Amino acid sequence: MHKRQIFTVLSPAQLEASALWGPAAVTEVQPGRAVGGDCRLRQTVDLWLRRARTRRRLGELSDRDLRDVGLDRSAAIREANKPFWMG
Repeated sequence: MHKRQIFTVLSPAQLEASALWGPAAVTEVQPGRAVGGDCRLRQTVDLWLRRARTRRRLGELSDRDLRDVGLDRSAAIREANKPFWMG
């Protein structure tokens, strides 16, 4: 009998938050469900796309907007310049 692994599935908003701020930003998770290899690959690609989009948008924020989220311009530039695959 093959045992299935159970992974926690995050919502798109949670994935985007974790991509930008790290796992500590994820405060709410959906109940776990079985996830196959194809689904994990798709989730990884979706995460990479969200990271790229989020980082691009971060680079477009005004100084006032950056202050609202607790970042300065240099931190935003560092984050915006990170490759999509880096957490």
